[in-house]
Amino acid sequence: MSNDVLDQVLGCPSLPTLPSVAVHLLELTRDPDANVGDISVLVKQDQGLAVKVLRTVNSSYYGLAKPCGSIERALMYLGLNTVKSLVLGFSLVESTHTVGTDSEFDLTAHWRASLHGAVASRELAILTGAAEPDDAFTGGLFQDVGMLAMFVSLGDRYEQVLKEAGPERVDLCQIERRCLGLTHAEAGKALATKWSLPAEIANAIAFHHNGERAVGNGLALARIVALGCIAAGALANGGSKAKARELGDKASEWFNYRGDIEPVLESIASGTATLAKLFNVDVGKEPNIKMIMSQASDRSFELQMETQRQADQMAQKASTDGLTGISNRAEFDRLLSDAFGPVQRENADLCVLFMDADRFKSVNDTHGHAAGDAVLIELARRVRSTVGDRGQTCRYGGEEFAVILPGVGADEGGEIGEQIRATIEASAFDLSGVDGVPDELSVTVSVGVSAMDAADRARIHSAEKLVLEADEAVYAAKNAGRNRVKVFGRLRDVDRLGEAPAGAKGHRDDLASVPVGPGVAGEELMILLVEDDALAATLLKTVLGRNGRARVEWLSTGSGAAKRLAQIDSGASPAPDLIVADLGLPGETGIELLLTARASSAMTDVPFVIMTASDEAEDIELCMQAGATAFVRKVELCSELPKWVDQLLSTAGEQDPQAA
Repeated sequence: MSNDVLDQVLGCPSLPTLPSVAVHLLELTRDPDANVGDISVLVKQDQGLAVKVLRTVNSSYYGLAKPCGSIERALMYLGLNTVKSLVLGFSLVESTHTVGTDSEFDLTAHWRASLHGAVASRELAILTGAAEPDDAFTGGLFQDVGMLAMFVSLGDRYEQVLKEAGPERVDLCQIERRCLGLTHAEAGKALATKWSLPAEIANAIAFHHNGERAVGNGLALARIVALGCIAAGALANGGSKAKARELGDKASEWFNYRGDIEPVLESIASGTATLAKLFNVDVGKEPNIKMIMSQASDRSFELQMETQRQADQMAQKASTDGLTGISNRAEFDRLLSDAFGPVQRENADLCVLFMDADRFKSVNDTHGHAAGDAVLIELARRVRSTVGDRGQTCRYGGEEFAVILPGVGADEGGEIGEQIRATIEASAFDLSGVDGVPDELSVTVSVGVSAMDAADRARIHSAEKLVLEADEAVYAAKNAGRNRVKVFGRLRDVDRLGEAPAGAKGHRDDLASVPVGPGVAGEELMILLVEDDALAATLLKTVLGRNGRARVEWLSTGSGAAKRLAQIDSGASPAPDLIVADLGLPGETGIELLLTARASSAMTDVPFVIMTASDEAEDIELCMQAGATAFVRKVELCSELPKWVDQLLSTAGEQDPQAA
């Protein structure tokens, strides 16, 4: 705050001052020994003031049941604060009636806003019960007295500030601060203090434009007066829908008021019209409150719609692949999770298709990434067009795409996969829009299918397992020569469109999975891998799976593995041929899982290998005592991975396993 400017304002000889009656009234109200008689005698010393007070007390604004004929009775009916607020109000208006008469300062507009603010502050204080109504009236009436003082004392300098602020005066305080180092709110508080107004009222004047920052014991009164200032803005110049919305928002935020704002504004407008005649202030035509509120509601609805539109756009952007415009990996995970729960509860079917563009790396290497992007965009379009409303098409990552097919079993899923494969193979991709590459390029895909249906329901216990099986089926399709469809659990390719089926279509061998390695025959080994390190798990899963004899089910937590072991123990799922678990796991440790397995008759003899980064001899001893088949240090596992994979597979196939 600029002390020099404030001193100039407060020291101005032509500054409006309160009449002696008002000054003495303030002194009397602070005197604990003063009585009603003393106050009534003081007010009656100014007959004109006394008449105005009585006329106002008897107006419809206060709604007395019986007319009041004396100041003493007015004091008894309405109390000291009401009479005091009216005396101060009339005194202030009267003391400033000549301000601005020969300048651009619009005194009528000033008092119109002040009177709206005073009536609004009183109405809101009564409505919320948060402050003394007549203190609120006084604070509202005096809220902009600093403007009067700065105009009188600073003259042309302040007129320039008002011109820059414009009629709406939206940024008036900021402009005052920048140009003068002092705001009219600060000047008003200083002037109220000089006049010995109560500290709470002075504080309310200081924060009437910024109730958010109000502090001190008079916080509630300051915010009520700030609401009155907002309400005055809502009723000014024919009405402001933005201020009407702000009034409702702040009343709710500060005082938990949930009522309708329209009747509040109507009451304020009506009360102001009544008092304006008594204060001899022209407030102009009463605004159309219904129209203001209707426009405010319309705009509020528009803002809500715009906010929702932006939220929808952000959500869509977060769930959409930026290149192809289809759902991304995160959305695939969410959709599959949402689909899997109802399938489990209702014994319905659910199918997942994975597809991988064949030899896509050569497209990027030979023709460049622009050509690769064009291929991916067209792949997404053809897959989505073929699937239609039967499922959701997603880009899983890179050149991998996935489709979720609710209500579809393995047979139908294989047929849809073949439709996709044939559609992509049927015609070359148009690359004429990419410079420096051939106009057309032939593209094929390998498709893997996994389904949770009547034939495989007991095998599928998680959405992750569906994904894992579909991924393994894609690998099998590529390993078998590419441009084909493999269904997990089938011994042969899905019949090509237009080709005669070789044997009974849909034949299923429940003991055989997709052949994940070339030329490997014999019964498949099922390995349960429990590892919270995704990189290590992926490495082991890939190497074990590619051997051709093994199907790996990966779980990332000890708690998840404990549930899986419980299913095996109950007979709901077959026992694995081998369990490989990390010693340190979230939920339950590897040794706790080992003890659970050894306590189950279904897993007593299942080889159980513990992996760990630990070198503690105590850990090794505890695991071996608990019944571990082998204890493998991860350092050794990583350094000699092929050897350990062979030993793990050998262990899984042995009837009398030895330590690896």
